[in-house]
Amino acid sequence: MKIGIYVQSHYAKANYKQESFNIRLFAGVEVVADALRRGGHDIRYCSEYNVNKFDIILISITAQCDWFSYISERERWPGGSYKVIVGGAGCLNIRPFLKWFDVCVWGRGEDIICNVVDNIDSCHGLQGCVAESQKFKASKSYNIHQAGGVYLHKIKIGNHTKKEQVWQETGIGCKRKCKFCAYTWHRKNIITGQSYSNDGLDVEFTMLDLDIDSTDWCKKSIRNIGLDGVSERLRKMVNKPISKELLIEFIYKKSKFGNGEQVKFFNVVGYPFEAADDYSELLESLRLADDKVNGEGKMSCLFGFTPFRAMPATPAALWPMPQRDFRRQSISHQLKKHTMPGNVFFQGESIWAVEWMGTDSLSGVILDAIALRGSEKDIENVGKISRTKKFWTASAKNKEATLRQYFDVDFLMGEFSLDTYPVNYLHGYISNEKIMRHI
Repeated sequence: MKIGIYVQSHYAKANYKQESFNIRLFAGVEVVADALRRGGHDIRYCSEYNVNKFDIILISITAQCDWFSYISERERWPGGSYKVIVGGAGCLNIRPFLKWFDVCVWGRGEDIICNVVDNIDSCHGLQGCVAESQKFKASKSYNIHQAGGVYLHKIKIGNHTKKEQVWQETGIGCKRKCKFCAYTWHRKNIITGQSYSNDGLDVEFTMLDLDIDSTDWCKKSIRNIGLDGVSERLRKMVNKPISKELLIEFIYKKSKFGNGEQVKFFNVVGYPFEAADDYSELLESLRLADDKVNGEGKMSCLFGFTPFRAMPATPAALWPMPQRDFRRQSISHQLKKHTMPGNVFFQGESIWAVEWMGTDSLSGVILDAIALRGSEKDIENVGKISRTKKFWTASAKNKEATLRQYFDVDFLMGEFSLDTYPVNYLHGYISNEKIMRHI
């Protein structure tokens, strides 16, 4: 039996063109491939041009947006007797995509993948975390498969023509339980006690866990902060307990006692309970931190704003998504003074703040809503937009108009109850009924 790991020719996000299988960390699918090799299976890589030379094709859907680019290629595949297995963090709602795969594996697959491929024609005994497209029913309950522990083997990641990276898992999930976050609700938190190997520290190792009264941490390279709310009120509502005072103290000390480097702050915007005053608090926090530094340091705060997505099997799954185009109505231009250049929205004596990356357009959020909340009735139109090159080269405004013409956008981005939610079939390690009603 020949098994092929599928490499998309084009990925949905623009930066994937530089970060595809050549250098991008597709750790999940490589762990599955390693498990299959250790089980005695023949594993190779394939593309749309040679899939018919394989018996089983493994598709890694790393984010929900990857469905559309995959489908556009899948429609061009040569005929064959191969079976398609999909998996990955983007495989949360399979209802609009049932036409384009045979088997879906939810969650960790390294300890069950050999069983799946050996019994590809009948996945009996694995129905809880494995679904056959022809037998799938949204009225049934499925669950995201959990790992018993970290993957113990080292694996090589990267194209063989480039420098390979040796990767070993040291932890799973996150001890934070932010209500919007799929990462923490889809994976039980497992930590081995080893240090994480990453570029710079994130919020779990900085604002919430460091000794903020000390200044020793300021000299470390802290590049990425998951703030996830522009005000203390919003952060507390999504269970990210970063107070206004803590944010001010962090920026102040990093500016005055740090190395003057840039720090990227990642923010979720468009929560259903968001208000204008929340953004005013962000400006006030920057001003108060700048006043404390008093010109005796410097820091560039790069803010990335990501519109909220309601992820399945999280406490926020039923919340409405924002129907505001944060790209056209940029946050920086609403907050800045007219004298400030470009996307700068705060310009103090020591601290500058800028909107540093292109915020997703509303059409992009609608596409994610289709992937996250669509159903079988959307299959035909999902195929149409996936294969239509004119749609993908259109402006964001024209994309939005097309999506509203073919999909019930108000429904897909609206508020749900457990009884009306299209993805209530999929549960994490805690049931939807528990996390959505009692947390």
